[in-house]
Amino acid sequence: MQASPRSFLSFGALALAAALASASPVEAFSSTSAKAWAAPIMSSPDLRALFADKTWFWSKDSAGYFSPKHRFVGIATGQGYKSWGQGTWFVFNGRLCINARWHTGYLSSLKQECFSHRQEGAVVYQQKANGSWYVFSGGRPGQWEGASNLKPGNQIETEFEARKHRKF
Repeated sequence: MQASPRSFLSFGALALAAALASASPVEAFSSTSAKAWAAPIMSSPDLRALFADKTWFWSKDSAGYFSPKHRFVGIATGQGYKSWGQGTWFVFNGRLCINARWHTGYLSSLKQECFSHRQEGAVVYQQKANGSWYVFSGGRPGQWEGASNLKPGNQIETEFEARKHRKF
């Protein structure tokens, strides 16, 4: 059975969401969620500083770069397709939002994805698209953290440009 062209319209967005959803260990609604909801909303300046001029790797072949001037570029790989996206990012009321057009072959779709952040002391919590919370940074030593996938600078520029200029 062949997929229709419409099924690929939001492939980049789906790849982004799938990569982000699987980017951390499974958590039960427990103390982590309760602590996150009790923590104050992260300030916009702190949230901006956390992501500005960094590449966030969602998986080995999927990542997004957040420029200091709020330009966003991303790459996503999955199900035999390679996509690229570009747009903007912004922070508002403890949320990091990505507004980008994702391209796969000749098709593209616009997608906005937002992630809530709360902070208690040095601990930053992030809410994934599926609604669950996890410790993004500042947790216990040896605990997996999403912030460990933030790398300085634009580490996907070459791959992004190759995908953007690829002829189909």
